Amino acid sequence: MKILLTGGAGYIGSHVLLSILENKHEVVVIDDLSTGNINLIPENIRLINANINDSEKISTLLLEENFDLLLHFAGFIKVEESVQNPDKYFKNNTDNAIKLFETCYENNLQNIIFSSTAAAYGNPLNNKTDIGPLIRPAEVDRVHKWVSEALKNGAELITGGKKISETLYDKTVLINPKESDTISKKEVFGPVVCIYSYKDISEAISKANSVDVSFQASIFSNEISEVLNFYEKINASAVFHNDH
Repeated sequence: MKILLTGGAGYIGSHVLLSILENKHEVVVIDDLSTGNINLIPENIRLINANINDSEKISTLLLEENFDLLLHFAGFIKVEESVQNPDKYFKNNTDNAIKLFETCYENNLQNIIFSSTAAAYGNPLNNKTDIGPLIRPAEVDRVHKWVSEALKNGAELITGGKKISETLYDKTVLINPKESDTISKKEVFGPVVCIYSYKDISEAISKANSVDVSFQASIFSNEISEVLNFYEKINASAVFHNDH
């Protein structure tokens, strides 16, 4: 098997790299070394020094190599830093990751494993816990039912989509659930994020306004006219700019 590994110079990615090599698979690593250590990459392994949002360089690589699988480990994982600098985490973990997946899809690499973050599940009173339990087991069942419905109807699962225990549900990211899916129409009250594609800001606003209730909305933009247009047209109880 030929594998494309992002974040292979990081702590988790480098251990995955060792496992890949132990199992005699071919591998190419993409890492911009912003947090990784080049010394963790064996000298005989091809390293592409690039950010995962470099569509041109990655497209060229995908045309050169016939990869069977993408292993994506290039996400930022520090929870405290993500709270202090959400824009940095949104750009890398969401925006850049979507660009990477789109580039892979356009070049016929559709087998993707998206690494989980280093989130800790457990007691919400423990400061080291990132994701706590839902209020009761029935809520876990409800969230899973909604996620399963979206997947059955064609949504793409990026990560999660499963019960961890009777009261814990895995953090889940869904791409393009149908507007008719329950999870698109109602507040999920669980660790699930739905991402919807759009062609322009007007379409994005229209999709956001299609639900009956909207508690909060956010726009990330440095264009003041775009922000004011969003504030004017979005239906939400609270609206944030470059924050969430």
